[in-house]
Amino acid sequence: MKRNRNLKIIILGVLVVNLFGLLLGCQSSTKEHVAQASSSQIQQQSNYYPTEEELKSISGIEQAEILTKIINNLEIINKKGTNISQDSKYLKDKYITLLGEHFAINELITNDLIKADINTRKARITKFGEMTAKKTTKDYVDSYVPELEITDKNAKVDDSYIYVTGAVKNNTKYPVYYVKVKVEYLDVSNNVIDSDWTYVNSGDGLQPNAQKYFDMMTRKNGDTKNYRLSVIDFQN
Repeated sequence: MKRNRNLKIIILGVLVVNLFGLLLGCQSSTKEHVAQASSSQIQQQSNYYPTEEELKSISGIEQAEILTKIINNLEIINKKGTNISQDSKYLKDKYITLLGEHFAINELITNDLIKADINTRKARITKFGEMTAKKTTKDYVDSYVPELEITDKNAKVDDSYIYVTGAVKNNTKYPVYYVKVKVEYLDVSNNVIDSDWTYVNSGDGLQPNAQKYFDMMTRKNGDTKNYRLSVIDFQN
């Protein structure tokens, strides 16, 4: 009887060891599967780029969703450091250009958004989404942009470049940030043949009744006869 009991104990011990080994194997397999899924998801996310139809949306929520995907993807690309493909570098450059032209977000703000905690990032992206949707409406342009006056305009041309200078005066009652000025170069028939843009200021607010100077240097393209300056965006 004692011998049978010992035999049962040995068999039970072997079964427990085998069962433990199976569990470890399953856990390892699960981790590998999750890692592969996460890698696949990151690759899929990093290929995202909004369509023209998405960018035309006048919904602040939809604009914020686009911006969220872009910032998240930039964060993924940045975490790869220098070990990124040419396709990722190209996509990153496209993102930076789109953020500047569509959302009026420069690289400084972009880096701040990437580094921000989840709640801060969400709040700021929501605001940017609302502002991007607003700037497509006539009321937004009529109510705000004319109150930022461009003064002291001047332009000089040499063989290769056009140099444009001026100042923006804040006629509102509130400080304004990231004022974006656009110059359009016109031919003899006032057709636009080229354009350029710059930020007048960034996080340092342009105070009420104050003005700040800007300058742009654009490579000469075609027979430019005139130019036109306008404030196309800002934050308050």
